[in-house]
Amino acid sequence: MSGAKNAARYAQVVLDVPLAQPLDYALSDASADAAEPGLRSIVPLGRRAQIGIIVGISGRPSIDPAKIKPITRVLDEIAPLSPHWLQLTRFAAEYYQHPWGEVALPALPRLLRSLPGQRYEQSLARLRQHSMTRWTESVMPSVKMTAEQSEAIDALTRARGFAPQLLFGITGSGKTEVYLAAIERTLASDATAQALLLVPEINLTPQLEALLRARFPDQPVAALH
Repeated sequence: MSGAKNAARYAQVVLDVPLAQPLDYALSDASADAAEPGLRSIVPLGRRAQIGIIVGISGRPSIDPAKIKPITRVLDEIAPLSPHWLQLTRFAAEYYQHPWGEVALPALPRLLRSLPGQRYEQSLARLRQHSMTRWTESVMPSVKMTAEQSEAIDALTRARGFAPQLLFGITGSGKTEVYLAAIERTLASDATAQALLLVPEINLTPQLEALLRARFPDQPVAALH
């Protein structure tokens, strides 16, 4: 694998600038070993240094190699952005006829789209801790059912055929747990059963999908838009 990476001498990088195509940057032997699509990087642009995202590695540049500047640094402190994420931002850019970099970079947290400063490592550590805390709280909640929740779950799972029901409760009262418990009972009682859970706000989709995958690790979960 190391030899294959060393053979790839150029990285295609998107930047938060109005350019239609990624820019080519030369890779040294050391940076070629670290570089891969999805990683952020520091690259020169004019007289300034900028954060970019590596979207491809190749052995052939798109312009004269003599005009290509070397990549300054590959930022590999976090895992690469997933191919799905790259594909999504590229689709959005093409759909809205906007430069890919001007879509992808602003989609990142401010820390990850800014040049590393003196407190970069400390800020990165805090971001990791914050993300882990939110993940733990969202996908591994400590659940103790109330009498009202248990009654609502019983009513939902007793229903047969099409029977609309209203679950009323203030924000934070545990309605989501009622839905999840009702789904759990339904799936356990019928091997062919399926459940469709509608999300009230599209921004909640990743959080709810993670919650479902953690709650039902042996069940296939699909997000439909």
